[in-house]
Amino acid sequence: MAKRPSWLQWLTIGIFTLVVAGTMLWWVFGAELLLRIFEGRFHPALDGLVLQHRSLDPLVRTIGFYYDLAVTLLSRVVLLFLGTVCMLWLGWPQLKKRLHSFAAEPVSPEQLAVFRLLVFGVLLIYPNYTAIFRMSALPGGLLVPPPGWSALLSWLPPSLLLAKISGSFFVLGCLGALIGYHTRWMALLATLSGLYFLGIPQFYGKINHYHHLLWFSALSAFSPVSDRLSFDAWRNPHQIIRPAIAYARTLQLFVALMALIYFFAGWWKIIGGGMAWVWGEGAWLHLEAQAFRLGVEAPTWLADSAFLKPFLGLATLVLELGWGYAVLSRRFRPWVLGAALFFHGSIYWLMQINFWQLPIFYLVFLPWGELLKQTNIKVQRLLPDSQKALRWVGGVLIGVNGLCGLAHFDSWPFAVYPSFGNPPEKRVKYYYLVGSDAKGIVNINLASDPQLRLWLPKTYLQGLHGQLLSASDSVLNSKLELLLPLYLGALKQDHNEFTIVSRVVDLETKQILELKILGHTSVFKASELAR
Repeated sequence: MAKRPSWLQWLTIGIFTLVVAGTMLWWVFGAELLLRIFEGRFHPALDGLVLQHRSLDPLVRTIGFYYDLAVTLLSRVVLLFLGTVCMLWLGWPQLKKRLHSFAAEPVSPEQLAVFRLLVFGVLLIYPNYTAIFRMSALPGGLLVPPPGWSALLSWLPPSLLLAKISGSFFVLGCLGALIGYHTRWMALLATLSGLYFLGIPQFYGKINHYHHLLWFSALSAFSPVSDRLSFDAWRNPHQIIRPAIAYARTLQLFVALMALIYFFAGWWKIIGGGMAWVWGEGAWLHLEAQAFRLGVEAPTWLADSAFLKPFLGLATLVLELGWGYAVLSRRFRPWVLGAALFFHGSIYWLMQINFWQLPIFYLVFLPWGELLKQTNIKVQRLLPDSQKALRWVGGVLIGVNGLCGLAHFDSWPFAVYPSFGNPPEKRVKYYYLVGSDAKGIVNINLASDPQLRLWLPKTYLQGLHGQLLSASDSVLNSKLELLLPLYLGALKQDHNEFTIVSRVVDLETKQILELKILGHTSVFKASELAR
């Protein structure tokens, strides 16, 4: 049998140790810990999520329900951990061959130049600058620091001034790196300033996943991405060439990070949904729930197909779990990239979720060395391969994001990307403003109203709305006092009277199961003035 590398041996030992220790800890402390969480005596953030989850169906979601759910999920975690490490151990000889084949592929400096142009071009155009500035001016009481950010944000909370300063440095760094002017320093400036500037929308209740843009920016800061198509190269009287590995290493790290994104999205689908994703209605249920949130009908041609609904889930799993392995092969690469493009396009078409900032990087795989081949070659200057910093940065990015994937840890700038693993709620709760105008009754959904989306993007609104959903009764009033003036200002309805209503709706029947009147906007405005 082929010898396994030491890291794989230690990983296998670690996984088996973790499984045994975790099982024993659950056996001893699991029931007591679950009871503390159920009764809201564990951690404020988790207590709020459990409270929100219980409120949707309180008669069913008892402590027994959560115990059975925990046992099911933990069993899937154990089986998947063991299954993954066993497959990695048994399949290592074949994987090793494919890795060596991929490492031997020639990578041109033009490919890394295109990688640089994509990274900083996307970083420049992707952010919604107006929305970020608006988020930075939100009241401090709406701040919900992601894990690991509490200390920094207590010392340096977002403000419009800080947003403008960090945003200016961010744009300067991106522009400089894009044109390749003092590329390393400009890429570092874009990465460090972007950590705070792009993080501002992450600090108010919902993590939005564009983390990979900063990962790729950090890689660019320590990679030879400016040897071509840059001011740095144009100013140099000699054309720089390096050993092939100097260009290949960056591409290898890029592929590894992309593979982590896809792999753990599929991995957690199996843990959260089980057979519903393998051959069931896991994908269809999420599509149907999204259609309800958007106020549209789910496609009837899909709803009526007994084959397509389970096939969607299986195809998604195969793509996400197999992307990293398939893309290593030059023969299979065009097929898997084509399938992934179709996958992302279908998600946008069926669910209106636009994730273009990830598949656009597939352009890096084109043969840019041949397409952009220069005919007027200058005198060449060979530079040695000295990329210790790149190896360290790449190793940290892969290691930390790998741990985030295993733990389903979501923060900024490290995270597991959305998996949609758990079955969507069949009952959903929303907060509304209900009023009237000349046309009749007005219902304004605080999570997705079109006019509110002119103020902030939908994903940012969902973060603020999520704070209402997870708030206890005592905290809810204070959150509403902070948010209502902002909502009314965005709606240009400052002087109109609205009733604040929460509704629990059954997604299958579209019936309102629970309706609660929380008060009137004038009462909350009076409370705010009194304070």
